[in-house]
Amino acid sequence: MKLTWAQTLERFFFSEGEPVPAAWEEAPASIAPRTVVPPETEQRFLAFRLENETFAIPVETVREVVRVPLLTPVPRAPTHLLGVMNLRGEVLPVYDIKPRLQLTPAPVQWSFNTPPPRQARFIVLADHEGDLCIWVDQVEDVVSLKASGFESAPMAVGERAMIQGLARDAGRLYILLDVEKVTE
Repeated sequence: MKLTWAQTLERFFFSEGEPVPAAWEEAPASIAPRTVVPPETEQRFLAFRLENETFAIPVETVREVVRVPLLTPVPRAPTHLLGVMNLRGEVLPVYDIKPRLQLTPAPVQWSFNTPPPRQARFIVLADHEGDLCIWVDQVEDVVSLKASGFESAPMAVGERAMIQGLARDAGRLYILLDVEKVTE
């Protein structure tokens, strides 16, 4: 007669009324119950390049990524405001954050006669005061970063108010930007 799994395992369990060995009755006090460690939470970020650095912003702040369209200059605007663009009937300001991060001495300069770099993109950010765009040299990927890989930003990093911290994952370093401080 072939036994089922339940019948096979049944002989390993104590049956009702069967004596339990004394050693199993009382566990030593030095043995603490095993605690369950919750899995580490991950956050998703959009990784992009500015000059030779990799930056990241939370995915939930990104509305969309678009190719570089024509811009309309804004007279007497701050130097980091490149202009405004029309995105499906919505006028959005476009910022170059590289000078504020001390990656370049001046904002991106390009004219209507020369096309922008092929991999350049605008990241449209959802902001409670109104959506806006930032110029990036290249969008890389959406990455999941673990909280254990986060570090505070060193004091010597560019405009410190814009940088929330650093994150490391698989040997790569990501500079985490504070989206609310981008246009201040």
